[in-house]
Amino acid sequence: MPNIIRTTLTPAIGRLNHAMMAEVDAAVLRELGECIEWTPIEIYGKIMRILAVASGRVFIGPELCHDERYIEAVVNYTIVLNQATLDIKKLNPWLKRFQAHRLHSVIALKKLEDRFLTFIAPTVEARRKAMTSGQTVPDDMLTWLMTKGAGDGIETVRDIGLNQLGLTHVASFATGATATNVLYDLAFRQQYIKPLRDEVRETLAGFDGKLTTPALRNLQKMDSVMKESLRMHPLVFSTFERRALQSFTLSDGHFIPKGTNLEIPNHAIARDPEIFPDPDAFKPWRFYEMGEKNTEKNGGGTSHQFVSVSTELGSFGYGRDACPGRFYAADELKMILARILMAYDVRMVDGETERYPNLDFGGVCIPDPTRKLLFKRVVDSPTR
Repeated sequence: MPNIIRTTLTPAIGRLNHAMMAEVDAAVLRELGECIEWTPIEIYGKIMRILAVASGRVFIGPELCHDERYIEAVVNYTIVLNQATLDIKKLNPWLKRFQAHRLHSVIALKKLEDRFLTFIAPTVEARRKAMTSGQTVPDDMLTWLMTKGAGDGIETVRDIGLNQLGLTHVASFATGATATNVLYDLAFRQQYIKPLRDEVRETLAGFDGKLTTPALRNLQKMDSVMKESLRMHPLVFSTFERRALQSFTLSDGHFIPKGTNLEIPNHAIARDPEIFPDPDAFKPWRFYEMGEKNTEKNGGGTSHQFVSVSTELGSFGYGRDACPGRFYAADELKMILARILMAYDVRMVDGETERYPNLDFGGVCIPDPTRKLLFKRVVDSPTR
């Protein structure tokens, strides 16, 4: 899967951009509605449905991404999977193999997987017949899994279906949580919405009214807000997980025994004042200004961008195993945020005086999915 994402999905972003943007446009307006007056919306659930359709257009094709059976599976899979994982971890390690399959959450997970496999099987078989007879098939992840995954053991309908669910879990959870965090940040700090909206409008004017891939790269202030939000609210507290396969000694003399698990303290580094001045303050243009200074000093550079990996911010990992889907996720995230900000004003629910706190448990930090924001249509925004 990482190889397919790296070698096929990422190069395809440009040619799939138009179809993705069309899905995002329609899904945002459909899910958030007219909002003639200030309307309270539980935004996390809406974002997950928007992502299901937009990602589904690339992952599973235009004929299935609008099917409620698919949307339900994608939206619920992360919830059900996480609950099953937590319940299994509570069991005595010696009893897991005997008791795990009896847990209600594990049974619910298997039922969801079975429903999804039943749903996707006819399409997989139809595409196999089409490919055998030389017919054209959709240019999407489902086809790529069928044509490129066999060498890695992805052959049966079950293999293909479970890989699809795994992919949607990773893509939807991370992107949905990040989008929700950004909206929580902006709702609490409304003064930054207009500069972002102006940037989108100026970019659209310069790119024939379309958020093409080059146009999305032009949204540098939005990119900065996304990265600052991720710095303040990293989805994981540690990253770059590794296990030593053999004993070795670091250059500073530290001895690492074979079998040692290693992690990098992602959250702690992101709040280090020696790396990020005033680290506990949300500064939306922090990385935009870093990029401006870098351009003036060195004539360019991309180390400040949302998708860049570095030793300072590790949410995407580091090295050759850094998240291969971050380029796709960044574009999708910008599409969704741009469409929302162009169509709606957003603010905190009346009476709220602080940014909603995130939920921290284990090594994970997520936005509270039960919180609501107020949305109202922008007067001069298009209705379609």
